[in-house]
Amino acid sequence: MSTVTSCDDPTILAARREMQSWRRLALEPTALRTANRSTGPQVMGANGLHLPGTLFRIARQEPHDDPDRVYARVSGRLADLVGLSVDRLHVAEDEVRQLLAVELQEADGMGRDARVHEIASAIRAHMPEVVHVPIVPVRMTKAWLLVDEGIIRRVAGSPNGRCRLGLPSVHRVEKVPDPKATLKQILAKASELSGRRLDRFNKRFSENRRQPLQRLDTRGPVTELPSWQAFVQEVEHGLDRLGR
Repeated sequence: MSTVTSCDDPTILAARREMQSWRRLALEPTALRTANRSTGPQVMGANGLHLPGTLFRIARQEPHDDPDRVYARVSGRLADLVGLSVDRLHVAEDEVRQLLAVELQEADGMGRDARVHEIASAIRAHMPEVVHVPIVPVRMTKAWLLVDEGIIRRVAGSPNGRCRLGLPSVHRVEKVPDPKATLKQILAKASELSGRRLDRFNKRFSENRRQPLQRLDTRGPVTELPSWQAFVQEVEHGLDRLGR
């Protein structure tokens, strides 16, 4: 191949330089699903390795100030490129094990029962000896985060707050159309902040959203929810199969 220099057609030279910056990707499903060390590489390999670290870095670098907004854009591009409808995509951070993993939930309306069957079929086909407990992050399970007012106030940094939060009743909470958006609004209200302080608080929603689940009172109001009861039954069934 002949060498292109500045003496040649400038259009050809510009195209040559652009092509030199291209990367050929040969994405592999296993590599794409592999978790990242939070202290590891944050540039994706040609096979898709280090995708969690790369997304995590991009979502938190300037000029982006809201990781959820970045993840929403990625979800939108997935729909454009491969026709995949995504309800939620984000990078989960396990601070104890220092791991990052991409979590993606398809918005296909299958419902819990269909998903449970899908998981069971995959386990039987590939790991029949494994005892599993299916956890399906559908709308009803997201509602678990809306049942304990005390936890919400503590996460919001105002444990003794007096303002009315407008939490849905335990009997209606699983029917809330968008529990994630509702939790964000209620946390903001419970914080009793305003102006720039409220803006900064809202930008930490990804971190604040995890805390109600981590602090969930497993003997509290959540025990009244059918989705929680189904989860507990699945866990007990799994333990019975293990002989515990």
